[in-house]
Parts: sequence; C-alpha cells; structure tokens
Amino acid sequence: MRAAALALVSAISSAGCVEDRLTVDINTVIHGDGSCTRHVAYQLERTNGDAADPPPELSPDRDPLRVFHRYPTGDAWTVQHELKARAHTVTLDARFASANDIGWDYWRAANSKAAPARNHFSFAMDGDDSNTRYEYSETFMDPASPLQGLRLLAQLLSQREDAFARQLAEQLDGMPLRRREVVQAFHDTVTVPFVAEVSRLSSGPVFGPREKAEIASLLDRLDPLSDTFAERVLALAPGLTPEQAKKAIDAAFETTFGDSLPADLAAAGLPIPFFGSDNPAHAIHFRVTLVMPAPIVRANTCAQGDTATWEFDGDDLYGRGFEMWAVAATR
Repeated sequence: MRAAALALVSAISSAGCVEDRLTVDINTVIHGDGSCTRHVAYQLERTNGDAADPPPELSPDRDPLRVFHRYPTGDAWTVQHELKARAHTVTLDARFASANDIGWDYWRAANSKAAPARNHFSFAMDGDDSNTRYEYSETFMDPASPLQGLRLLAQLLSQREDAFARQLAEQLDGMPLRRREVVQAFHDTVTVPFVAEVSRLSSGPVFGPREKAEIASLLDRLDPLSDTFAERVLALAPGLTPEQAKKAIDAAFETTFGDSLPADLAAAGLPIPFFGSDNPAHAIHFRVTLVMPAPIVRANTCAQGDTATWEFDGDDLYGRGFEMWAVAATR
C-alpha cells in the first residue's frame, strides 16, 4: 500500500531536477516618531540541480512569483519587476506613519481556494522624548500546512473505502469476497488507525520539529497497516495466497488513490505532506533585518545595538507561524 506515498513522491519529482529557489530579503527601519520604511526584495532563481543542461526558462504560467504571489497596491508602494530567462526579482518599497499601516507585503497561495501564507504586524510606542519605548512584532503564518494535507488524506481514505473494495473485487475476480466485509476490514485496519494518528498530531498545542518528523514518516506507516489488512483479506478468502493478496491490494489502492491524491491536494490548495528538501516551502528562505530608533533591550533573536536579524524558511510558517519581536528603549 505504498502506492499513496509513491504517488506523492512521483508528483514531487515529476519536474526532474528543476528547482525554483526563492529568497525574500526584508529590511524594516523604525524611526523615532514611530513611522517606518520598508524594503522587500523577492529573488527567484531557477536551477537544474547538478544537471549540465540549463533548466527551462520561466514562463508566465510557471513563474511562482507571478502564479502564487500577490503584492500590495496603493500610493505608498513602489513595486518593480526585473525579469530574466531563469530569474525574477520583485522589489517593494514604501514608507508608513506606523508599521501597523503596512497590513501585509508577503502573500502566497497555491490557488484561489487556499488560505494564503502572509505576514501580520503589531507595533506600539509610548513614553516621552526623554524615555520612549518601542515594541515591534511581525509574524509570518501559513495555514495550508502538511498537517492539513494529512487531514485531507484521512478524509479521502474514509470516503473511498467502498470504491477501494470494488477495485479489490475486480482484482480478485472469482474470489468469494463480500464487499461489505472488505470495507469493514479496510475501515478497521487502515482508515481508523490512520485517522487516529492524524487526529493525535492535530491535537497538539505546538507544531515543532517532533511533529514535522512524525508527519514526514506517517505515510510510511501505511505499509504495516496494509499488512494487517492483507491478513484480514486472507481470512475472508482462504484460497488466496499472500502474494496474490499483496499484488491485488497494491493495484486496487493505486487505482483508487494513487493517481488522484496529488491532484486532490493541489485542488484544495494544500501541500504534499513532506518536509525537508522535498517540500516546496523549504525552497523559500527569508532574511529579515529590523532597525529600531533606540538600542534593542529585548528580542527573540540576536541583536546588536539598534539592529536585529532573523533567518528562517517557508516551512517554519506552519502552526503558530514564525514570530519576530523586539523591544527598544531610549534609556
């Protein structure tokens, strides 16, 4: 029953060695009166990995910066595009009376149905000229996480139990199998354990490295579940050999789920539930610099004087998102 995992891996690798690497450089300067200037540079580069041949050129319908991203509009913003055959740079510049007025300047969604990944701002200042305190927070969040993808897979397993039983009956033509019993066996040994595991992962209060590792390995557990299901099928059809059962189960699973799973995920605007280099979000890297109008006294990163910096990847936006905050004071 590795057909599900294999189909997803196939979807990932279907583009061969072509990689779209996106770097998002962000520079924010907070001024003494609370106003701010904002500069964002999206730098997309298409490579061919270690292959000698050049990758295909970026086309309007294949350029991530044109397909998935939106950019702020309005008089405050200056937006410039620089296009090359295999590279695309977008720069955004603006000045605002307060960082709260930015609203957002990072917005990425797989399609119109997907909840977008975006950033959120929160800024405040108080005090007087001799003692002013500045508090800045910016959070990047992506609600379309691999965990959401796993939830969809769990739903599809439940919804297609009967379709799978029909396919298995076709593969085992002539065997005395009752479809109702096959559906029940699949439900008990595959659907219920898988749904329970996804539910457990979903109920946690945090979304960290452990959860990522468990999600990355969850599809591999379909194999042991498949073995348990095969034992039930063998009990329902005593004349069946283990080899015949395995071959028929894999073929039925491939027909029922394999070809459609990547398309189902894409239609829902959800990512393929893998982490690491296989996850497209991992190919997005953020470098953020914040300059405050006074020395930074506290921050959730290293800070020197009035400057704080952060670096993170696109797959850090899941769960509670990636938050950056700093507090500065004139004394």
